[in-house]
Amino acid sequence: DDPYNAEYIKEALSGTGLTILCAESGREAVEISLAQKVDLVLMDIRLPDITGYEAINQIKEKKTQLKIIAQTAYASNNERQKALDAGCIDYLSKPVRVHALLSILKKHLI
Repeated sequence: DDPYNAEYIKEALSGTGLTILCAESGREAVEISLAQKVDLVLMDIRLPDITGYEAINQIKEKKTQLKIIAQTAYASNNERQKALDAGCIDYLSKPVRVHALLSILKKHLI
């Protein structure tokens, strides 16, 4: 949802060997996810154009097996359940801690 978070995540994942694609909006995230070979999506829920949940729904319509992890500042049990119900395989609350990010990616990419 903002360039600082994207840079933070890029920096946290530098040296992992992962290829990182960033989107500036929900619509762009949908376009990239559908057009590229993507193994996992880290989806922010609060986006400037459409909600992360709308983007998740659009992606899941075409790529039902794509792994999506919700990332949000809304850190409640209800929000976690909402993300899982939307088709996410996991949930990260902000501020994202590097150890938690790496752990969740290792869990779902290996």
